[in-house]
Amino acid sequence: LVEDSTGLQNASNQYTARWSDFGLSIDLGPDADGSGLRHVDIEKIKKLEKEDDIVELFVDFWYDTQKLVPKPKFFGRRPPERCFQNPKEVPLCSYDIYMLGIIIVSMALGIDFPHLDKTSVKLQFEAVIKTKLSEDYLKNGRLGDWLIKYESSMKPYFINSFGEKFGEQLFHETKLMLAHDPKDRPIPRDILIRLNNI
Repeated sequence: LVEDSTGLQNASNQYTARWSDFGLSIDLGPDADGSGLRHVDIEKIKKLEKEDDIVELFVDFWYDTQKLVPKPKFFGRRPPERCFQNPKEVPLCSYDIYMLGIIIVSMALGIDFPHLDKTSVKLQFEAVIKTKLSEDYLKNGRLGDWLIKYESSMKPYFINSFGEKFGEQLFHETKLMLAHDPKDRPIPRDILIRLNNI
């Protein structure tokens, strides 16, 4: 998600961009006071005549900025295939469905799963499943597998967060959404039909 603004308080000549990962703002500054945000010079934008050139400037800026953002170390924070697949073989939505599954589990349990590499997040999750994660959890841990293995510990959080009937069905759908093989993941229309029939 990208939030942009210009002309705040004392109309500066800079364009401010903030980006977020699952809604968590990232600041590259050492004091997390906004000083670490990178800027695109507004004067450069004013000199560009074509809209495509402006778009290109901001896209280049975004990609350059992403190189500086520390990436979470938990490999399970995104689908195992790591990229979109051939739409002739796998539904195009399979990658996004997996990502949505991660967000739903994070909402249900109140745990920031994409940042499971942080000790505080790891301890939160271990408290839910009442066991220690394996040494290789950052590399080999899969959220979908954990939903199946620790269903009795995790499912009550879905029911508490989303209601009994809806929570139970959403738990089932989320397990499907987090299937390791993208071909096994449901498409959004089918998920909505099942959830609407509750």
